[in-house]
Amino acid sequence: MKQELVECACGCGIVFPKYDNRGCIRHYYSPTHAINHYNKREIDESKLKELHGKFWTGEQLAQYFQVSPTTIKKRLKVLGLTEKREVWVGERNAAWRGGLPRMTKGGYIMLYMPNHPHAMKQRGEPRFVYEHILVWEETHGRPLPDGWVVHHINGKLDDNRPENLIAMQRGPHASYHNYKRALQKRIRELETEIKGLRASELLQR
Repeated sequence: MKQELVECACGCGIVFPKYDNRGCIRHYYSPTHAINHYNKREIDESKLKELHGKFWTGEQLAQYFQVSPTTIKKRLKVLGLTEKREVWVGERNAAWRGGLPRMTKGGYIMLYMPNHPHAMKQRGEPRFVYEHILVWEETHGRPLPDGWVVHHINGKLDDNRPENLIAMQRGPHASYHNYKRALQKRIRELETEIKGLRASELLQR
């Protein structure tokens, strides 16, 4: 029985039998021709930039535009963009510790609550919330208003007892800390002057 002939889908013009030795339908003359076909497909660069800005991974972009991941990687490089890789978060991450509290470099305690309106974004996705915000909201029975922050009265950032927390507007809160830093700087200057005076008194004796 004579096999049906088909033309290579990459547009090279080569004609070959429609079925291979295993009886599977062939669309390309060779794997190389298949790769060339995918690489030649048109990609809407504006759409590519838009989806890249939404933190789509290279694999997701390749599926959307029906091209190979390598093609996406090369096109992003031409546009000056970096391919984003999938990041496993929550229970899918090998380092998942059951949502236990974590300490920031600044000394704040954070809890994993991605659905909270004040959840901070990491890689474009909401993840952790400051524990002091949660404590204040639970104590007062209402969400923290926009433009407000929760201040630690005793200055200890990991002391999230309700009596140690007070809500302040962002502007006055920043002014308070600026004034506090100025006073602390002046105190250090005075301490240095006092040490110098004591040293000079000892030399004069």
